Amino acid sequence: LVGKGMMSMQGQSVPLGVDIKEIRGKASREDMDMGGMQVRMVVGNGKAYMQQGDKRQDLPPEMRSELEKALFRDPNFIVLHALQPGVKLRGLKPTAIEGTSYDTLEIISVEGDVYRLYLDPKSHQVARMQYIEEGKQVTDELGDYRIVEGVAFPFKYKHGSGAQSVDIQYDKISVNPKLAPDLFQ
Repeated sequence: LVGKGMMSMQGQSVPLGVDIKEIRGKASREDMDMGGMQVRMVVGNGKAYMQQGDKRQDLPPEMRSELEKALFRDPNFIVLHALQPGVKLRGLKPTAIEGTSYDTLEIISVEGDVYRLYLDPKSHQVARMQYIEEGKQVTDELGDYRIVEGVAFPFKYKHGSGAQSVDIQYDKISVNPKLAPDLFQ
């Protein structure tokens, strides 16, 4: 996934560029340009780290755990992850949000984390997702779905929690690209 957008925190906004490589549900690497500052975050193989320039720092277990939860709730794959043993999936009554009625699914991970998915009434693609992250209610909004190698992916993504938000418009999504063996090391 390659894209650009804006990140807003504490009343300030900075341009954001992202290049995300992922092995579904197992590992992720995000290379980000945040207003000229280069940051890399990697999670996988039971490890997680952040790197800025040549300075690399292993992340504490709590942060690694949050990044591993993010692998599960990846909006591109969360419905597939709902099929894993021990994960619960149930349909709820439709939910009205800002005048639109969404079919609603609830996914409960093996760890007990609850994710609410709101499906677009016309396409039945995931339009919104709500969950708790680091003790705060988070809403992800997804849109501009396009077919890439037979699979629909959202090219528009907004992640919001209180006064913090990230808006990304993906330029390119590749399915099953060749990945270097040490990409997640």
